[in-house]
Formats: sequence, C-alpha cells, structure tokens
Amino acid sequence: MNTRNTVDPRAFRDACGAFATGVTVVSTVSEDLISAMTANAFMSISLDPPMIAVSLGLNTRTLGVICSAGRFAVAILPAETERCLAFRRPRSAGPDRAL
Repeated sequence: MNTRNTVDPRAFRDACGAFATGVTVVSTVSEDLISAMTANAFMSISLDPPMIAVSLGLNTRTLGVICSAGRFAVAILPAETERCLAFRRPRSAGPDRAL
C-alpha cells in the first residue's frame, strides 16, 4: 500500500504531535475475526514516509490477528474517553480479546 498518496503529511504530523501520552485502540480484521485492544505504547517514527510504532505483548491475541491480516488501525482516544475506560472492567482474563 502506498501511504504517501493516502495520508496528508500535515494531518499526520498534527495527530502524532498532539499525542504526548494517552490511550489508543489498536484493531484489525483477518477473515471474519475482529480483534482490538487498548495500548498506550504508541509513537511516530517518521513523517516521510509516515510511520508509527505500537508495542503489543507477544502473547496478545490482537498481535496474532495483526500478523495474519498484515494490517492494523490505530484510533487515538480523546481524554474524556480515557476516563471512561479507567472505570471499565475487562470482560475476559486475557490482555485483549477477539470481538
């Protein structure tokens, strides 16, 4: 995929620059399996080409689905959403779960 034609450089820089610390949702789809998890280990690596890094544990289900799918998305959550997540209990014992 050629991201140079699909990502506005200024919008990418602004989005990454606004993320000092916080929570993101990393998600992916592989065949019929949707997987997502929250992560705060997110950083920009390069503006040209636009690249980011997200750190996920080796044993997370989401990482396995990302490897199968070959792609993922990152949503940066606004501060008010982060407060809501702090009070939400996970519905499974694992670090993430397939949806």
